[in-house]
Amino acid sequence: MHAPVELDVGMPPSSKYTAAVLTAILVVVEVFLVAVVWPQGAGGMFLAVCMAIVSILGLVSLSLSLVVAIGMFRYRVWLEGTTLCIQAPFRVRRSDLAQAATVEVQENARGVPFLIVRGGGGELLQARMLTSEKRSLPYDQLEALADAVAAGPAAEAPETRKALARLRPAR
Repeated sequence: MHAPVELDVGMPPSSKYTAAVLTAILVVVEVFLVAVVWPQGAGGMFLAVCMAIVSILGLVSLSLSLVVAIGMFRYRVWLEGTTLCIQAPFRVRRSDLAQAATVEVQENARGVPFLIVRGGGGELLQARMLTSEKRSLPYDQLEALADAVAAGPAAEAPETRKALARLRPAR
């Protein structure tokens, strides 16, 4: 069994700072609405209902912002032998690359490459293949991924061969 290989993927630091700032702004606005504006409302029932709706919407958006922020800070990807592990905000997903049904490398609309793994049980894992500085993964990490994919029967599939070609760039 090989030692785990940590892949240098992740969200760019600027995205993390943006998420943190937006979450902080939402917290300040929500506290202001609930602590200052609401108690001073002498506008009767209509103002109370409006403030309740705004407060509920604020709490929902704050919750969503916190989940996104936590996800950005906790996202990491590593390889344990032939098993690809992806840590998201609240769970770790795993898929054995040697047992995967298909492995592909696809780019999203912005040109960011993703390793897409369809496991034998139908599960789908997607791992970003850029560093937080928006560079390609280091050669040793790409080679470790390629070795894990090549260890399985899916290595003979056409889409997997294309993925292996992208994972094993010329030195």
